[in-house]
Amino acid sequence: MNTRREVYICVDSRFRDTARYPKVADFIYYLREPLYNVSEVQLISSVIPNRNSVMDEGYLLLQTGNGRLDTVELGNGSSVMNVIQMKNPTTNNFIPTEIGCNINIKNKPNPYIGKLDKLPLKLLKPTGEIFNFGEPNGSVSKEYQIQYIFKIVCSC
Repeated sequence: MNTRREVYICVDSRFRDTARYPKVADFIYYLREPLYNVSEVQLISSVIPNRNSVMDEGYLLLQTGNGRLDTVELGNGSSVMNVIQMKNPTTNNFIPTEIGCNINIKNKPNPYIGKLDKLPLKLLKPTGEIFNFGEPNGSVSKEYQIQYIFKIVCSC
């Protein structure tokens, strides 16, 4: 009998490898332990810094995908775009966002993604460029950081 397990992952850009990923909007998050038989990845919410006129964009795109996520389907590409709508900030420094975009896994021939051990994350402008929050390279200063919460569903 298959059981469904939900795992919630909180990703904070402060904890990225700043030598390899100096910008907060473009990094890879490595899971502490790999997950297997993943059937769904959902971005539950995000908090992004209110810096460098981000509100003027109207929306940003969160691009995810890697070698193990290339079976994720959305439109015609191997990457997934989640639209993050900008809202009026509730604080001076951060914009809380709430979205519920599912990443659906192709169901052929195996309905599972296999091993999920990392999440490459790129926050893009509508033009496809990585958004620049104006932070110094390698910054882990709180006012520039991004937080994401993902729900991952696995079949055991």
